[in-house]
Amino acid sequence: MLAQSNTKIEFDLPAKQQVEIAHRATHLNTAEGMIEFIDLFKNPIIESYYDTGNTITWTEQPAEHWAKVLGHRIGKIDVKDRGHPEFGNNQLKSKTTKGTDGGEVNWVDVRHELRAINYKGWATAEVK
Repeated sequence: MLAQSNTKIEFDLPAKQQVEIAHRATHLNTAEGMIEFIDLFKNPIIESYYDTGNTITWTEQPAEHWAKVLGHRIGKIDVKDRGHPEFGNNQLKSKTTKGTDGGEVNWVDVRHELRAINYKGWATAEVK
């Protein structure tokens, strides 16, 4: 999701593992990279904040791919569709991404993936 993380995370880890985590945090622009990063901690309380709009804005993978790959690692969802004519800003809409309801996010597929992992957690809506 992020090209680079500026957040400092401190754990009581060996120096070698701290360096590895810091290095991996710069490669979070794929869902696969995100699960690698989360799994480095080997701790079930470390989860992903899954942002449906940022997956399209900052990566080349669709939102439904992120939902499927992150799976049980999703701790909270930010529901956003940057290019939606009613809830977003149509001027920012990607020319290459086609979602449902006139936006960029394919909500039918995202909901399908969330149902497949039995997601029951929190979600926040980001609207204009």
